[in-house]
Amino acid sequence: MNPYGMGHAHGKVIWFGEHAVVYHHPAIALPLKTAVVQVKMTPSDSLQFISPFYQGTLDDAPHLEGFSNLFEELKKRLPLGNVTIELTTDIPVQGGLGASAAIASAMVQAAYDLTDQPLEQGTRYELTQISEKFFHQNPSGIDAFMSMAKTAQRYRKEQAPSALDLTLDGELVVVYSNVPGNTKDAIVKIAKATQKTKLYKLMADLGHLSEDALEAILGRDLNLLGRLMNQAHQILNHFEISHPSIETLRDLALSQGALGAKLSGGGLGGIMIALFDDPNKATSYTEQLQEKGYLKYWRMPLKESHD
Repeated sequence: MNPYGMGHAHGKVIWFGEHAVVYHHPAIALPLKTAVVQVKMTPSDSLQFISPFYQGTLDDAPHLEGFSNLFEELKKRLPLGNVTIELTTDIPVQGGLGASAAIASAMVQAAYDLTDQPLEQGTRYELTQISEKFFHQNPSGIDAFMSMAKTAQRYRKEQAPSALDLTLDGELVVVYSNVPGNTKDAIVKIAKATQKTKLYKLMADLGHLSEDALEAILGRDLNLLGRLMNQAHQILNHFEISHPSIETLRDLALSQGALGAKLSGGGLGGIMIALFDDPNKATSYTEQLQEKGYLKYWRMPLKESHD
């Protein structure tokens, strides 16, 4: 047993296929390696959770039951007693960036580090999903996998993900709308909507856009990717899971020369992503964001480093 254990994970951005991935359509996801979660786990007399959004015992936090369920499973597998879990993160909770999965993933790594046990990626994924089933009811697994992934991935539920090599001369700007998303409500809303034949077909169309985007990535066609993003957003709007703040951010991005812009993640708030082929236009956009009070944003070059 070490004096303490450390765990790290990062956020994710779904470029194409959010919600469609739950229905076994493909999605394209990118690791947001600059949005980081760190967990320090130290032996303690009681199970304490110290974070930017909650401080106290996990037993007194029913809204964090996913983390309690995860810790109970960790205790079955590892020589763990009670611990203090100290969490630092710059990922907004309910922001559409996979915060709950990143926290759980970092907790798993910290627990294995504390008990000095080897940790396989498959085990880490499986344990992270225990927590995700509480927070997202029917999770596709994409958030859990992307919390560990180093490169972009083509992801399909119950299939092995495949890495994508991005060599695009563009960048995404990822913006938090200052409005927490609500993935649970969005999933329920879409589940009801897809019982209607027309909207069920739209969900398939959303999945097909991911396939088109894969071809555009291989062809390094930024203009087509931008158009596909706009089409995806229009489909997601049919399910009524956008938000006025998302629409404001999207309109502003397009006015600043973005090739395409769409909501990303669960919706009903959360994040918006915009594609630029000119860094000067992206800079102009982020300057506008700061002026309007949108201070949490990330710039993601689409020519990946595999560090």
